[in-house]
Amino acid sequence: MLFRSRHELTTTLTYGRNHLSSSGNSDAYLAEAHYQFGADSVFTRLENVQKTGDELDLEEALHDRKFNVGSYTLGYLHDLSHNKGIDVGVGGTITVNTKPGDLDAAYGKGSPVSFQIMFRLRPSRMGNMAGMSGMSGMGTMPGMNHAPDGSSAPAHEHQHP
Repeated sequence: MLFRSRHELTTTLTYGRNHLSSSGNSDAYLAEAHYQFGADSVFTRLENVQKTGDELDLEEALHDRKFNVGSYTLGYLHDLSHNKGIDVGVGGTITVNTKPGDLDAAYGKGSPVSFQIMFRLRPSRMGNMAGMSGMSGMGTMPGMNHAPDGSSAPAHEHQHP
């Protein structure tokens, strides 16, 4: 089998708030998830942000009004080569953007949809990081001696019989 069977899930949940002197607080939410199973990955990103009419470059009468805008992405990636120094993958995403109908006059009707097709090259992950403790030179920093109890302290603090 080209790929070791491995399942990994990573997630992020984020909240942010801007304090705008003219119109109070503006909130934002973000949720991301990435699930990898062998050579395949699926991922998603969900965003919702409050923007003022001023930030959206609307007419002055709407500058202090807040609008919720969102972006919702779903993606897939397949690794063609993995753990051979360079990982090579192909995949794609589809994104739907949302806005309230009140913004149709400025931004058009409906919910824009976009897609991406991607080709990815990246360095492979390093293998067993636990093996680093046995690397030569570790634990021999200049000026440090190891006491009989295993602790480290500057050389001048240890008394030798």
